[in-house]
This record gives sequence, C-alpha cells and structure tokens, in this order.
Amino acid sequence: MKILYVAPCDSIHTKRWIERVSDRGIETLIVDITDQSKMHQIHNATIYRLRSENLHSKLNHIFFKLGFLGDFIKVLLLTISYFNLINNLIKTERPDILHLHWLFHPAAFASSFIREIPIISTPWGSDLLIPEYNFTNNFFGKLKHKFTIKKVIRSSKAFCCDAQHMKNKLIEYGAKSDTIKIIYFGTDTEEFSPNNRDLSFWNAFNLKENTIKVLSNRVLASMYDIETLIRAAKIVDSQLKDIHFIISSDGPQGTSLRQYCEELEISKIITFTGRLNEIDMRKSVASCDIYVSTSPTDGGIAASVAEAMSSAIPVVITDFGDNALWLKNQSAGLLFPANDENRLAEQIISLAKDIKLRKTLGEQARKIIKSDNNLIYETEKVITMYDSLK
Repeated sequence: MKILYVAPCDSIHTKRWIERVSDRGIETLIVDITDQSKMHQIHNATIYRLRSENLHSKLNHIFFKLGFLGDFIKVLLLTISYFNLINNLIKTERPDILHLHWLFHPAAFASSFIREIPIISTPWGSDLLIPEYNFTNNFFGKLKHKFTIKKVIRSSKAFCCDAQHMKNKLIEYGAKSDTIKIIYFGTDTEEFSPNNRDLSFWNAFNLKENTIKVLSNRVLASMYDIETLIRAAKIVDSQLKDIHFIISSDGPQGTSLRQYCEELEISKIITFTGRLNEIDMRKSVASCDIYVSTSPTDGGIAASVAEAMSSAIPVVITDFGDNALWLKNQSAGLLFPANDENRLAEQIISLAKDIKLRKTLGEQARKIIKSDNNLIYETEKVITMYDSLK
C-alpha cells in the first residue's frame, strides 16, 4: 500500500505518525506544507514541496499591500501550485490514498479537487476551531475558513479525529457520522517514561536542580495562547520563590513573547530553550515538575499533554473539549478555564507546594495513557482504516 500525505512536517507529530505507518510496511510520500528549514527529519519517506514557495514568500509584501485582493491572489496561486504538484504525484506515483493532516490550508483546498483516489481528512483541532476563538476575526477570514473546510470535507471519503466534539464539528460542516473514526494519536509509553527523568539535564540551561520547573512545549503561536502562561508566571512569582518556567518550542510569536516577558519584568524566571531534538524533548518532559498547556483549540487530548502524562508528570491544562474526560475528575491532573491566568496560577501554586499530590497525579496519568492512548493499539486502528479504503 502507498499513502500520499499532505501534512505539516515542522510538527513532531507528523513525523511520528508517518514513521509508525512506514514501520508497518506502508510506502509513504509527503507533500510538506511548511518551510523546509523547520521540518523534522522523517525516515523512510519521500518528501515533496512547492518549488515556487520561495517566490510566493518574496511576494508577500506585495500581497500584504493589496489587502483583501492580495490575500485572494496569494491563496489562488498557492492552490494552483499545490494542485499541480499533488495531481502530478498521483499520476506518477499512483498512491492508493491521499491523507490530509490539517484542513485549513491551500494544499488541503487544492486536494479537494482531486478525484482519482480516496481522501482521508484528519483535522488537528485549531484548523476547525479557529473562528470560534477569534484568531480569524474578520469577515473575509471567516468566510474563507468556512468555504475551505466545507469544500475539503465534501471531497473526503473518510475522516479520523481524536475527540467526540471534533466529530460533532465535522458533522456540522457536512461529514456523515458513519465516515468518521475516532482514533487517538497514540503515545509511546516506553519512550515517554519517568525513567527519562534527569534533573542534571537543566544544567545546560543554567537552571538550578532544586527549583520547581514548570514546562510548556506548545508551539509559540496565537492559537496556543502562551501569553496566558506568561501572565500566570508573573502571579506565581509574586507568591513563590524557587520556581522557574521553561518554554521549549519555537514559532511565529517567539520574539514577541520574549518581549512580553521583559515588559512584565519576569524574564529572570522564564527560559526559552527553542525547539529541542527528540531525545532532549523526552528528557525535558520527564525532568520537569509540572506540565502546562494553555491551548483552547485542541481536538482531543494534545499529543504533547499525553506525553507528559505518560512521563508521570502532573499536568495543568485548559478545561476544554475532552480534556476533563482524560483527567478522570482531575485525578490525573488539574484543569483551568481557557485564558484565565489567575486560576492557572492557583493550580500551579497548589502543585508546587504539594510534592505528594504531584506524585499521585503523575502516577495516575501514566496509567491512563498506558491503557487508553497507547500507540500500539491506535496505529492498528489507522492501518485498518487504510485497508478499508484501498
């Protein structure tokens, strides 16, 4: 079997998904929809991307000056370019299935015009939910989003997502219930394990071993609301000492978030590590004391949250979507309302002061992931879905 993926390769989750499938003997081709310099190295897969992407980037300032018209022209050019690339790959490589990861993109829109092979669509959360959280707050933006998503969904033969509320959203946009499978991303509980804990890991970042370390590794983009974590850090700092916040990621807001820390005069308690390699990422997760996700736009439980839980780290995450279900009445972590830095700070402080609670929540979290979000079982569901569409 051969699968053509259209996906963002700057995401570690794309890499893991495709490598797991490849390990099962499936040939994988990928159209990468992100910048080549940011992509993760993906083994046993052939990568393609637009040759004209650099040209489009150079024209961005012109598109910006043209406003609405410029945005329309840019999307049109990208859609045509992606269609030609994907269509040519289908003719030459003859894949059995086209699998879209991330639906609100010109490449996904271009794919919706493909008729030769079945399409599976996998929304990640924010691609469906953006307008509800005002990240696309102008009329044209919302109209473009709705039109794109509906077109992609109408052209797709099957869907997989990781939460009931995402399934409901797909149905709202026109998908049929019986074409949607709920499949979790799946966590490697051997790779993400408390055995990776190594407090000396933080020495490379000049952090003291005896401080409480609060980690976030969500992408530095508006849809993940890192600003709320920074505001919460200021509140925590006013009440507790010997606590440090670590932001291990990169993204378009990197510079502005660092400036925000300076404006709030808390740069001394927040360390930006940038994006870590896979080995260091596993160590960083297992070697923190509290894991925080401020995202209000996830589908099901975020893979990064599940990885922290698998590492037996207590999590503090937004009370959104299916998060509460995964925490089992907060027996495996704590919740806070999205965008509420005061409640987030309270939850962080309560965990920082109670080592026994941190241990209890972490142990329960690992049990949940091992039984309910294990990559072995979830990968098998993906393969079964592919087989049904050949």
